[in-house]
Amino acid sequence: MPTRTDRLRLCTINVRSIATEGRLTDFETSVENVKFDVMGVSETRISGKGRTDLASGFSLYHSGNDGRTSRGVGFYVPSSLCRRCRCFYHSERIIELCIKLKDGSTLRVIQIHAPHSDFQDDEYEAFLDNLADVIDSRKSKHLVVLGDFNATPGPRQSEENYIGINAAAPRNRRGQLLADFCEERRLYLANSFFKKKKQDRWTWRNDALGLKKEIDYALVRSLKGVTDVGVLTSVNVGSDHRMLRCKLRLDRITRSTRRHCGFPVTDKDLLCSTARSLLNENVMTGDTIRDYDTLVHIITTATGLSTRYEQLPPRLSERTRSLLQRRRELRHGGTGGNTVDKVEYVEICKLARRSIQEDLRQRHIEILSQAIHTGHLRFGRMQLLRSKRQLPILKEPTTRLPHNSSESGRKNLNQGDPIASTPLLIPSPNLCPNPSNSMNLSSSNAESDSEDQTVRIVKSFYSNLYRSPSGPPAVPLGEIHLQVHINEVQAALITCKPRSAPGCDRISSPSLRILSEILASPIAQFFNDIMRTKTVPPGFAFANTILLYKSGDPTNVTNYRPISLLSTLYKVLTKVFTRRLRNTIEEKSILPPEQAGFRKSFSTIDHIHTLNIISEKCHEFNVQLCAAFIDFKKAFDSVELPMLWRALESFEMDPNMIKAVQLLYANSRAAIKVGNQMVNFDLQKGVRQGDSMSPVLFTIVLQYALNSINWQGKGLRLGNKILSYLAYADDIVLLAQNFEDLQGMTEMLHQAAAQVGLQINFTKTKWMRLSNEIHTETQVPIAIDEKVIERANHFVYLGQKLSFPRNPVDEIRHRIQTARSAYFKYRLFLRQPRVEMRLKRKLINMCILPSLLYGCETWVWTKEAALSLRAAQRRLERAILGVRLSDRIRSKVLRRRTGFKDWVVIALQRKWKYAARLARRSPESTWARAATDWLPHGRRSVGRPRTRWLDDFARFAGVRSKDVVERWTDLFNSADSSRFFARKTRNTLLCLCDKE
Repeated sequence: MPTRTDRLRLCTINVRSIATEGRLTDFETSVENVKFDVMGVSETRISGKGRTDLASGFSLYHSGNDGRTSRGVGFYVPSSLCRRCRCFYHSERIIELCIKLKDGSTLRVIQIHAPHSDFQDDEYEAFLDNLADVIDSRKSKHLVVLGDFNATPGPRQSEENYIGINAAAPRNRRGQLLADFCEERRLYLANSFFKKKKQDRWTWRNDALGLKKEIDYALVRSLKGVTDVGVLTSVNVGSDHRMLRCKLRLDRITRSTRRHCGFPVTDKDLLCSTARSLLNENVMTGDTIRDYDTLVHIITTATGLSTRYEQLPPRLSERTRSLLQRRRELRHGGTGGNTVDKVEYVEICKLARRSIQEDLRQRHIEILSQAIHTGHLRFGRMQLLRSKRQLPILKEPTTRLPHNSSESGRKNLNQGDPIASTPLLIPSPNLCPNPSNSMNLSSSNAESDSEDQTVRIVKSFYSNLYRSPSGPPAVPLGEIHLQVHINEVQAALITCKPRSAPGCDRISSPSLRILSEILASPIAQFFNDIMRTKTVPPGFAFANTILLYKSGDPTNVTNYRPISLLSTLYKVLTKVFTRRLRNTIEEKSILPPEQAGFRKSFSTIDHIHTLNIISEKCHEFNVQLCAAFIDFKKAFDSVELPMLWRALESFEMDPNMIKAVQLLYANSRAAIKVGNQMVNFDLQKGVRQGDSMSPVLFTIVLQYALNSINWQGKGLRLGNKILSYLAYADDIVLLAQNFEDLQGMTEMLHQAAAQVGLQINFTKTKWMRLSNEIHTETQVPIAIDEKVIERANHFVYLGQKLSFPRNPVDEIRHRIQTARSAYFKYRLFLRQPRVEMRLKRKLINMCILPSLLYGCETWVWTKEAALSLRAAQRRLERAILGVRLSDRIRSKVLRRRTGFKDWVVIALQRKWKYAARLARRSPESTWARAATDWLPHGRRSVGRPRTRWLDDFARFAGVRSKDVVERWTDLFNSADSSRFFARKTRNTLLCLCDKE
């Protein structure tokens, strides 16, 4: 394809579906040699509206209804052209692309798919009315309407000016409607003004009825710039339509396409030698701005010279390409009335599609097999990505974030109280609603009619989110006496993530890992110069912000998490600061055992076990328990920076460290790319997600707020201690023995959190109660500032489903469902009989088993729970082996074929190991040990109690349960105690496995 041309080539074709990977691959392979700039496609059958960037170097704009659809229109354009395009998604039958030309004018290209003959004429007329409204919606010098009109207007009739004399067939009823439309709108039917042979005019054929018709057209406002309109007879995309191409004489435009060049492989020796030579040529001057540019130049240049790209296996084999070539030859030869050729053509089409599916399946298996074998599964999944879906159309958020914190928090803050990438898609207006359901434009399209409005939504939301009443952070006063040592920098360089996305400096983390010894000294000097001069280069603290979808409505901007892609050198410096902050926190014991987030020797399992064991004992001894699970709105992005500095000072952090952090935040800038515009905003508050220092800083300021609350007498009494809350970063659960205390504790947390900038998300915050008293069920709900916190029967806390009273089977079924979702991601690979069983086992151990057995250390094992887990394992084994229950193959035979370990045995062994670790910890260091040792002062209900967490130890040790309650740690006094339990696991009825 040439890089430049003085003619703009516009194509259109009815593809009869490109919704699947196989059909899309067929389409891209068939048009790879076609010369075009913009290709309109009809009947895509792709649901939803949006833009997808393909690995082939092209982008696909598509407009269709949500859910399954048999229609849909779109544009297939080179990705390099997208920066000059704006797309308007009118309906599943009309899509518009506006292209900015070099002379400043705009070319409007409208792709349509008109109703076919199965629809009534009034629906066709309604479609033309909607098309007229779209044409009139904006003015433009150049206009082209392309697509499948499903009409035959025939040659010009008397007193017609906009229909030519050339046609393949006489006019029909729909053709008359189209001709009237052209005359009324003053649009030329360009096809009819160019003389072609009859066999080169038809665009659709029906072999069964022997029909060939010209129903695809190009409508233009002026014939002056149209040089040719014709059918490409040699192009066959597996459809019953032929491609139509319209050539326009417009200004020269660039049509380069950048295909995916493969995945980088770095020559380490060449990288090191190149970096050394460049470092000798470029001397560090002490000017931080120049030195930053020098370091970036050295690293990026050395990386570029030492990197080659490995191509992935081709998507299609030579056999498949030969079948596609034969299909083109049969179609181009015009199978005519030869029955043998018609049958051959049909069979070739079937064989080609089957062969495409088989090639894609084989390629999928080869890439995953290599990734599993090398242990780089994430890298393998990246290789399998064929396309990247851009942000969907964003709408105005239904609930706005306040400009800053609550009034009380704002007041205290001002008074100094001690606690205080990607283009977005633009819908078009619903200009003329039509009562016909099939013709109606989506009502949601009326919410935004320009890229400027989308920019306004994003800018307004994030400007409000990051605006603070205290204003932007200021550069700290005084000198910063902070030295960054070479060994610290080298340690930070070695720990850089191997495949993290670079920031604006485009420095790759793998290069820094390789160059850690060479660059440690100049980078340390550069960091020290920043501290000495207090001059931060503009690009050093700048963040390219991307929006990651979380959950909920994808068109709501509040349902995205902003992730900062920071400079790689900036992240090296923050790694050094993070390590120092963590060491200070541990040395001074700043964080209590209640806070387990981002701490060494703590994990989510500790808090999950604490809540489960408390729930279990409260239910057994009839102790009332209330818990509130707190969720904050945009927690990391809402922290007030003055309160962060105050928190660091209150915990007696190094003053120079505080000034260094203040310096970085005072120079922080961020931007989000929306279409062709960069939305810049100031970061006046919040800690940036994507910065390794942010979790530590957030934990410190949150703990500062929690310490300000007077918890005395509030909470659940465990022996001689009171447990008021548990926190894993911002995931907080409040515990109380009655409703009134829980209400008061929630109010105190709400006030303390507001003073540091945090606000409770009342939609996601829930509370639960465990009580055997019937009258407590009618208790008044918790309300904070006239906002009600909903009561729940269960809650997913830190990934585990908790319920009062405890239900172990429910949690295991929840984990099974989670593992089932993980299985469906790799179902094609796991069910492929040609894949070695050892690779399947490794994949299951890498992806499915961690999801299934998360939190199994806290499970209570009953016969029903064990049967549920074992049944799930047998279902997976049957699915992998392709065996049905009706085949009546014994489970022991299946287990022998798969070679899987029994999941119940694995789960119990993990429980023994966790119990051994817990027994070695003191009750003062973790609440998990204190809750396990706790014996409530209550009265048991009549009857057999529920199975306890400690009952498994008694069962396997061969002692009574009551003998284990107070002396369970004695079972793990010896070094091989957990191995003792592991050996006995396989010989019990509970863990009777399927092996012979």
